[in-house]
Amino acid sequence: MSGAGLAESVLTTMRQAQAGIRDQVAEVMSATVGDDTETVDAVVSAYRERFPDPETEDGAERRPPDDEDFEDGTYLR
Repeated sequence: MSGAGLAESVLTTMRQAQAGIRDQVAEVMSATVGDDTETVDAVVSAYRERFPDPETEDGAERRPPDDEDFEDGTYLR
């Protein structure tokens, strides 16, 4: 596996884990504050904004930006 492939795999796994934390927070919050759904929703909403689903609105998976700035060429003269 190339370095770029490994990096993409790590980032994809990290984003999936971050998105999954919302459900865990909701469970813990429900157990802690009980029926106070307004508080649970506020906290989970903050996590949802910070850790969005790994897919964008158009359904395409997010990818890291291309780091090949020099298109097989060199920046040295």
